[in-house]
Order: sequence, then structure tokens, then C-alpha cells
Amino acid sequence: KPGTVPTDLEQSTGLERLELLGKMQGIDIFDQKPLDASRLGTIQDPIIVKSAGEEHYVGCTGYPADSHTVIWLTVSKDRPIERCSECGNTIKMDYVGPKEDPHAHGKSFVPGPHDTMNHTNASSNNQATTITALTNQRPSPTTSSLSIGIGKLACVPLATLPFTRTSIS
Repeated sequence: KPGTVPTDLEQSTGLERLELLGKMQGIDIFDQKPLDASRLGTIQDPIIVKSAGEEHYVGCTGYPADSHTVIWLTVSKDRPIERCSECGNTIKMDYVGPKEDPHAHGKSFVPGPHDTMNHTNASSNNQATTITALTNQRPSPTTSSLSIGIGKLACVPLATLPFTRTSIS
């Protein structure tokens, strides 16, 4: 409309729009609540951090909370468990992203619980049949399937973000 300033909802796109639509429905698509700080994570019972990315940064402030300055730990698919050098708190990453990068050249892709699968079959009469299926439409901390007025927003992996920082406090 001429002479008016557009609202955030009218002008937002991409992940910002997904976040706004999620907030309208009461869904925190980035799962930004703090980690469990009621106990000290141990090797047998670590503090679990879910991550859609291959690497995750976790800030430990000690147990009890704020007993030392923030020490940043890096957990990854290759090294999912880390211990704080100050207090011994143990963090474990639970990888919830796709099994392999679907954009990797020459690699096969094993779909995760929130990935879209496309399968094309050539029949005997040379007609191709394409089947598209969403393996899981349930929202999770790493993906969201939001109902909006005209249908559903596609599940969007948040692995596109370079990293996520989560503080334990």
C-alpha cells in the first residue's frame, strides 16, 4: 500500500519468515530454551544437545550455574562428547540432521526423519513415474512444518545455519 510501512510479516522472507510464522503458532523453531542446568553432566549421564549441524558450540558456566566464566566447548559428529576443563561437566551432541549432505557430488543420500525423498521409476513402456514423500511431517527442534492459511510450509532443515551457540546457565 502506498504511503505505509510494511510489517515484518509482510516483508520477511526465508528463515526470518519461518520464525515469525512459528511464533504466531507458538512454536519456537530454533529451540532456544536453555539446556538442563539442574545437574552436572557425567560420562554416564551427559547433558544432551540436539544439533542439525555437524558442529555445535556450547557455553558452560559450571555447576552450580555461574560458578565459573563461560568456557566454550565444541561438539561435532566426529567428536560428540566433550568435558568442561573447569568443572568436568560433560556434554553430548545428538545429531538430528540428514545422514549425508544431499548436495554432495557423487555421494549417496540416506534420508533423515525430516528429509524429502524423490524417487523416479521408469516403467516398461518408458513412462517415468515420480513419487515424492515426506518421511516425517512432525515439527521438531530442527525442522518445522507450519500450517498456514493456504496449506503447509515445507519442512526446512536448520542445518543451513553455520553454527548455533547454546549456553548452559
